[in-house]
Amino acid sequence: MLLAKAIIKALEYLTNKGKGDKMISISDYELRLPKSNEKYFNNLNEAQKEEYVKLYEVYSKFLLEYLIKKYNLLKYDNIFKNSKSNFVPMPIEKIDMYQTLCRNKLNYIYIRNNIYIERLNKEEISYLYSIVGKEYNQEIEIFIAKTFKKLIIENNDAYLKINYGFNNRSYQGSSNALVIGLRYDKYVDSNNKNFEELNEQRLLEKDNIIEYIKEELQHKSNMNIEVIEYGDFSVNVMNSKNLHR
Repeated sequence: MLLAKAIIKALEYLTNKGKGDKMISISDYELRLPKSNEKYFNNLNEAQKEEYVKLYEVYSKFLLEYLIKKYNLLKYDNIFKNSKSNFVPMPIEKIDMYQTLCRNKLNYIYIRNNIYIERLNKEEISYLYSIVGKEYNQEIEIFIAKTFKKLIIENNDAYLKINYGFNNRSYQGSSNALVIGLRYDKYVDSNNKNFEELNEQRLLEKDNIIEYIKEELQHKSNMNIEVIEYGDFSVNVMNSKNLHR
């Protein structure tokens, strides 16, 4: 009975949650539906899909809080922010679902792993319902620490490469990695007469930052780390067709 009340309360909160907030929708998720999740998700009815997507957002929120706290992700985001190379955040209306879910905390990097809510057992699902609308705390931290790897790891084979986005080698990464996405506005100063020089400087610094993030996060987390840069083409193609994994 208590669980039923918790679920009803959670669903009411999710339905009425901040009308000014940009929540992901079923269509947002379907555009990026991983092939390994396609059969499961498409077998859900509309109400179940809506519930799945909302729980996806709730789990994503707490996962982001956990990873920011544990691995100091703000430090890496601020490297881009404070750079003299003028890394400009993407306008919020142009970012994809993954970056949207992280934008209230991070402006340049974001968590690009897929999250498989269906891998939670019944007890874990019940707990996820019970923490809807709550602030991040130590109990939630323990829950995320216990469950996040089984929800984001595609496959435990470190040598298996999969696509995290558009079907192209540029978006491939290890199937057992924590995947960090990176996207910024590359053309904000394209009218500047020194654009080519500025862009070359920015590209060099960006590559150095990516290597630094990968090396430091791998040491901190004892996980495979992938940092994948996304651009207008990859995001726009995924917005128009389901060509990603």
